[in-house]
Amino acid sequence: MQRWVAVLKQLGERADTLKVLGQIADLHREQGRVAEAIAHLRKLLDVATRAEDAAMRRQAQAQLGLLLARHGDVAEAIDLLE
Repeated sequence: MQRWVAVLKQLGERADTLKVLGQIADLHREQGRVAEAIAHLRKLLDVATRAEDAAMRRQAQAQLGLLLARHGDVAEAIDLLE
């Protein structure tokens, strides 16, 4: 099991979880690990949606959309950013 999965299970689906997912995604992006960053942003979007956190959901959509656009998935990026 990956370390971040264990951390998320300990936190539960609270605001802390959303922040941790975003920070992990940022770290992966900065390290050039785009696939991992995208996976964490997708998880962040899913958790934010289930938690009904509209602000965090919009932030995740924006970050994910921009990252996808930069790496060639323009169609999905447009869907997320519209």
